[in-house]
Amino acid sequence: MLPQTSPNPPPCPPTDSQLPAPPATSSPCPSNYVTWYKNCYRLVSEPKTWEEAEAACVKEGGHLASVDMSYDQAFISGAIQQGNTDAWIGLRRKWSDGWPVFYTHWGPGEPTNHKGEGCNCVEMYEDGTWNDNNCFQKRGFASPGLVSDLRSDTL
Repeated sequence: MLPQTSPNPPPCPPTDSQLPAPPATSSPCPSNYVTWYKNCYRLVSEPKTWEEAEAACVKEGGHLASVDMSYDQAFISGAIQQGNTDAWIGLRRKWSDGWPVFYTHWGPGEPTNHKGEGCNCVEMYEDGTWNDNNCFQKRGFASPGLVSDLRSDTL
């Protein structure tokens, strides 16, 4: 004997077009910034001296990026590697945002404090290592260039 079929089969599950769209995710950072561990970062391609770069970041409410731990290093060096360029970071004897220096990632033989390097600001190479360099050099960048770090307890 064949099983009896119900005159009203159960409804089919909804198709993709019938599913509601997920809610948009919100970022605590402005639209042109990327969120990373309670900080907002903006990648800028315009070449500037270290002082000009820091002033541009301060004007937007931040500082050049501080690299406090290895995971900050990984994030920032990844951004710089994508741009195939070197970039200023916020170290110049101390971090530009006032944080103490607990972590460094100097390249082989660095810092050198060469006489021609002047005030010895720090740039990050494409490979993620750090180099002390003349602060008055303008770093020519593709994208990214400068890495800006907006710290906020509200993020």
